[in-house]
Amino acid sequence: MMHLLHEHEFWVLLGFVIFVGAIWNKARHALAGGLDARAERIRLQIAEAETLRAEAETMLRRCSRRRLRKRRASRTRRPATSRRCSTGAARARSRRLPRPRPRRSPRSGNLRLTSRSRRPGRC
Repeated sequence: MMHLLHEHEFWVLLGFVIFVGAIWNKARHALAGGLDARAERIRLQIAEAETLRAEAETMLRRCSRRRLRKRRASRTRRPATSRRCSTGAARARSRRLPRPRPRRSPRSGNLRLTSRSRRPGRC
């Protein structure tokens, strides 16, 4: 064992082991710190996503309730006449189907009857 203390290779090996040990210790702390920071960042993102999801579910429930209320109200109420259709004749005119108008076919150029559709109840 004493003869190892006099050889250069032993001291080079000992220095290398100490150097690698010191580097490994520093690198391990840096890697662990980086991973801990990343884990904390992911935790924060998950918490934010959960709050956003809860907020979105609340908004969805609110909109669904509002839509259901409107649907129920439209079923129970009589259709209100618009201000433009205040007279009975105007209301009757607005409910009439439009007359077919002759138009030319884009391919053959022949006349054909088409009707422009209007929504019922509109003036």
